Parts: sequence; structure tokens; C-alpha cells
Amino acid sequence: MKVEWVPFGKVAELQRRRVVVDVAESYQQVGIRSFGRGCFIKEPTTGAEIGTKRVFDIRQGDLLFSNVFAWEGAVGLAGPEHGGLIGSHRFMTWTCDQDKVKADFLLQFFTSARGIAELYKGSPGSAGRNKTLSIANLKRITVPVPPLDDQTRIVEHLGKLADENGDPSHDAKENDLLNAAIAQGSSATSAALGEVLTLERQWIPEFSGESALPIGVKSFGRGLIRYPATPPSELSKMRYFTVHGDRLIVSNIKAWEGAVALSRSSDQGRIGSNRFLQYSISASSVRLEWVHAYLASPAGVEKLSAASPGSADRNRTLSISAFESIEIPVPDLSFQDHIASLVAHSGRAEPLRRRRDKLAAAVLPAARNEIFTAMR
Repeated sequence: MKVEWVPFGKVAELQRRRVVVDVAESYQQVGIRSFGRGCFIKEPTTGAEIGTKRVFDIRQGDLLFSNVFAWEGAVGLAGPEHGGLIGSHRFMTWTCDQDKVKADFLLQFFTSARGIAELYKGSPGSAGRNKTLSIANLKRITVPVPPLDDQTRIVEHLGKLADENGDPSHDAKENDLLNAAIAQGSSATSAALGEVLTLERQWIPEFSGESALPIGVKSFGRGLIRYPATPPSELSKMRYFTVHGDRLIVSNIKAWEGAVALSRSSDQGRIGSNRFLQYSISASSVRLEWVHAYLASPAGVEKLSAASPGSADRNRTLSISAFESIEIPVPDLSFQDHIASLVAHSGRAEPLRRRRDKLAAAVLPAARNEIFTAMR
């Protein structure tokens, strides 16, 4: 493959499309993740909140660099979902000469080890926001420019690897099947959670010993967070209760996004703050596993969200009375046991999925590095 190496500034042009901010309007900004993980869209913000900060229009196909984090691979390519959004003055927005080089090809180069090394050298300073990539330094970085057909082939090859290894679609399908199975029980007679669950929070008057083992709850039904031993002096100034095994644990500030979990027998003796609710089963007609599975499903999360009033995040608090008023279907026990077995099977496969994802995540960077390291 014939490869010409040319300064980036010879094949790309800086774009500064200044946006005049209207204080009465709402805007959405684009952010760039480090380590080549692409762009994301920030929460809406008002023109009044932007104030006098300079912001610029972003269009599909723009190659974006964070000038303060380019040194660790904060480079992205604007997609159709980013067109018409804005970027801060901390971003450099470039368009490529389409007759010479493709923006998605250069994205692959700048997120390779070789490309990130060049961005690092072009970002003088000691650390963090002091390591700033200047326009002049970026323009001077030499980039590979093989024939356009070869660029297309490389991009398509790396894109295929990303699809095959970076997209856990089979996990999504498994989750969809589980949710579909749970939904089959939705036509059963319903009961309020307060009729089948009992709140259990034995408050700890004071801590004895050198450390405590706090818990948290992950969103979207992804289980408990088991924090390491923490000195009582470093705990938040809240009330704490003793966690028991085989209980339903609910985050009252994150329930609206499915922060529900089951404790295990090994969790006995851990502690939870007053930000969490702990329940045991009080009705023989209900399995705790069913309650958890239903609340973590889309139908359950919708009910938890509706019971958590407020506008955003920590303002969306689920009260005990609101939670206990939520009605859930109560199918026969054999159906509940079937759902519990499906959830248990999925849980046993989780360590294998994590290992698979770790290995799969290494495939694309390795292939990208191999391609650009070989170019001379």
C-alpha cells in the first residue's frame, strides 16, 4: 500500500461556526470521551446558563478534538445525531479535504496508539488541563494518506470488528427475551407492594469496630455495589441500618431508573444508609425474586419512575408510601419460580460475559494499532 505522510493542516481545515446564544433558548452540547470512545450528547442547557461562553455549531462529518484531553485520545466524529448541536471553545472542529482523506479514516488514526502518541507530543504541559493541544501543533502532526479506496477498506474492516466485538447485541437479545417472559405474567391479579413486603430497617445507634461495609445499588437492575471496608469516620453523616441476606434493596433516589437489587446471605452485616429501603417478603403468594425481576423490567421501572416525582436526579425521591402503593402482578408460584430460574441462569453467566467483553474490547484497538504501526 502506498502511503503519503502529510501535515494534518494540509488535508483539513479548522471550522469556527460561532453561535449567537439566545438566553431564552435551550441548547445541547456535544462532549468527547477520552481513549477513542467517541462523542456523547450532554443534557440540555439554557442560553442563560451558557452566558458569555463561546460556542460553535457542529455538523455531521466534523472531526472533533478536545484541546485539553486530546493527549489521551479525546477525538470524535460527529454523526447525524450531532448535527445542529453545539461545542464549547475547548473543542476544535475540522473538516477534511474529501478528495484526499476521509474523516472516519483519520479518526481511526488519531485513536490508534501511534496517533495518540502524536497528540500527546503536541500537547505540552504537565497534566490534565495544563496539557493543551494548540491549533498550530495539531496542524503540524503528520498523518497517513493512502489512496481513498484503501482508506475505505480500512475503515470498513475496523467497523466490522467494532460491530462484531464491541456491540453486545446478543446480551440485549437475551435481556429482551427475559423481559418478554416477565411480561407474560402481567395479566395476573395484582397486589400493592405494601401488601406483600415488609420494610426492615434496624437503625444502628453507633458503630463499633474499626470499619463498616457499606452497600450501594446499581441502576437498571444490575445488582448491589459492595463497597470495601470503610472507617466509620469516613461514612456520610446519615442514618444506617443493618443489611440482611435475601432482601429486596431499593435506592430511594435512583429507583426511577431501576436501582433495585437482591442481597445475598453473604451480605449479612453490611450497612445501608437511609437512602435505601430494605424489604422482606410477608406473603406466601410471592417470591422475592419475582418482585425484583418485575421491578427491574421495563414495566416495573416505569412504575418506579412514575412514583418518583421531581425534575432530575436527586430531586426524584421515592417515598416509602409511594413505593408500597405500587401494584405489581402476582402470577402463580410456578411462573414466578420459572422467572427466578431464568434470572439465576443469567446471573451465573455474568462473569463469563465480563471476561468476554474484556477480551472483545481489546480486539479493535489491537487491529487499529497493527494497521497504523505497519504504515511507513
